[in-house]
Amino acid sequence: MKLNLPEALLLLSIDSKGNNQHRHLAYFSYSLASAVLLELLLTNRISFDEHKNIIVNPNIHLSDELLEELLIFCSVPNSTIYWTKLKKNSVAETPTEWVKIIHQFPKLQKRYYQKLIDKNIISKRVKKIVGLFSHIQFPIENTASKNEIILRIKQLIDKQDTSPTLRELMLLSLVKSAKLLQDILGIKLSEVKKAEEQVQEILHQKYAFNELDNSLRLDFGHSTFDNFVFRLSYFY
Repeated sequence: MKLNLPEALLLLSIDSKGNNQHRHLAYFSYSLASAVLLELLLTNRISFDEHKNIIVNPNIHLSDELLEELLIFCSVPNSTIYWTKLKKNSVAETPTEWVKIIHQFPKLQKRYYQKLIDKNIISKRVKKIVGLFSHIQFPIENTASKNEIILRIKQLIDKQDTSPTLRELMLLSLVKSAKLLQDILGIKLSEVKKAEEQVQEILHQKYAFNELDNSLRLDFGHSTFDNFVFRLSYFY
């Protein structure tokens, strides 16, 4: 079953018991927001102008209602904290601005859990801890979907396949940014750095990222993410 980027990233974050593997919550939450932005870019719902700012394509409408809802949330000023920091009547233009606004979308992660439930990939289970506190788990019902994605990621990192699609490159970048490589690859903490370097090497080989200004980095205070979306803009 084909999953879009935010759906695939969230599925990869769920362990065999249905718990999330968010060792670094801030990294994951912003990576999920970045996944939404990249999916909108892949589907040509948004693109870049000559100044590398985001523009909405009015001639394309997606069947994915959540993505369309998120697009409106980003393109129409609202009462979220980040929007109030922008100048009156201004429009969010840069990828950084869009990611920050997507990150504030109400119950973003919960909405994507529900999408995976609707596709019969996961289920929802509520457990009571000492009879008082609720603990929600999302057991994976269709393990083939997750295993297929993990196998593909391993093939790319091990260079068994040197022709990744643009979507696969985006997912690789997101997995690295979300700090999920250790759990996905089943490696030791001491081996994570090498795996991250391998992913970075793949991205650099496919696109001439070295020539870009290092200042084009997404810096969200708590975490600094790959400037993959900026790099991609140079090839659109």
